[in-house]
Amino acid sequence: MFFRLSSFSGAAVWFKVRENGVEINKLSNGLYFVQVEDPGIHTFTAATEATDTLRLEVDPGETYYVRGGITMGILMGRASLSPSDQETFEKAAHRLKLTKPVQPETPAQAPPSPPPAS
Repeated sequence: MFFRLSSFSGAAVWFKVRENGVEINKLSNGLYFVQVEDPGIHTFTAATEATDTLRLEVDPGETYYVRGGITMGILMGRASLSPSDQETFEKAAHRLKLTKPVQPETPAQAPPSPPPAS
């Protein structure tokens, strides 16, 4: 479960959460999303002017909470990902909205083949 508390500081800044370079979803102010993962080690990244990385070892049947946030940067806020807990999420849940799922990236379509010569 990835979430970002609603806050005036950094409210206009959003960032994409990725795993292995593939976008999972976006985190904006006051949003959350659920990401189901296979057991094992997973590395998530978030970036604005700098990239933050969070490595999680996922165990079967467990729920993990990841808090996204914005810290001060040179030109703009920096994305941050940090482990959190169910209690923190539940305290904020009534003010959070579920994000829409990200549309999967589709490969560029090849141009149609020319008709066979007659």
